[in-house]
Amino acid sequence: MKKNNDNVKVTVWCLAYNHEKYIRTALEGFVNQKTNFAYEVIIHDDASTDKTAEIIREYEEKFPQIIKPIYQTQNQYQLGVLKSLNFLLPNLKGCYVAFCEGDDYWCDENKLQVCYDCLEADDKLAICVHKTQCLNDDGTLINQTIPPGDVCDRDRIFKPEDFADWIWKSRITYPFHTSSFLVRREVLEAQFYRKLAEKRLLNGDEVILRSAMIHGNIYYVDKIMSCRRLWTINNYNNRFKKKSDEEKLKFWLKTLDGDLLFNEMSEKRFDDRIVTYVYRRLLSMARTYDVERIITYLNELSKTHPLPSTASWKIKFAYWMFRAFPYAYRGIFGKSKN
Repeated sequence: MKKNNDNVKVTVWCLAYNHEKYIRTALEGFVNQKTNFAYEVIIHDDASTDKTAEIIREYEEKFPQIIKPIYQTQNQYQLGVLKSLNFLLPNLKGCYVAFCEGDDYWCDENKLQVCYDCLEADDKLAICVHKTQCLNDDGTLINQTIPPGDVCDRDRIFKPEDFADWIWKSRITYPFHTSSFLVRREVLEAQFYRKLAEKRLLNGDEVILRSAMIHGNIYYVDKIMSCRRLWTINNYNNRFKKKSDEEKLKFWLKTLDGDLLFNEMSEKRFDDRIVTYVYRRLLSMARTYDVERIITYLNELSKTHPLPSTASWKIKFAYWMFRAFPYAYRGIFGKSKN
């Protein structure tokens, strides 16, 4: 990596792998940002086998003060390397960190400036996020945004408890897309983030949001400033869709372990919300996946985290019914998507 521009205020972290079809749009979104501060883009090419690296080099030559690539010769994902800890943190220079993967892009040239101004104006904010438009693989619009327009339709501040209500008590478990994040670097440099990331129980965006809510408030800008492509060739959704039911269940149970770990690390600050959510998810998964695995998980869970008294009567009734008649429960409620 080339080292210059020591007055960089924002570091952008971009992961790229075989994104030849999309990477140029992402790079254009980066270099077209209009800001009153210096920023850099650390773009990590994970040994792509197509022309992704070639296109990145083209932009590196045109915009050497902005584009700072890391070219891998061996795929780090396959090696199990945590890229954010091993390549982002040792190299970032900005006070704030933004994210955008190579198959997504920013559609507003003022995206960085808007989010930067929000964080500069309020030191109680840990992260700024905004609305994201969903697209098909070919770039055509889908009638879907993250978050949905009918769920959040105004700029607002989420205090940690408010945000906890949203992600663990509502049905919106994926509130903001990673391409909308601008987070203070101290959130990522804290031991809390490192320890949670090293456990590999939660996805990277979930680790960032949960770490941010420990450090301060979340500011949401109700404006579309980034685009997320759904079902691209190598993206997470496509890979997950191809997994077996056994693999999917293993993944879902791992994420519940991640929430319970976060509960302990945060000194049970959101205890009732998280534990009730874990029970609700398990009862939902019992409609689709291996009943015996769910029973085993519930048995262990109930020893350390009893169902909170604050849980709704619906959850309490479903829990009682599943514990008493697990296979009848599965037969009555049938399958549901998770």
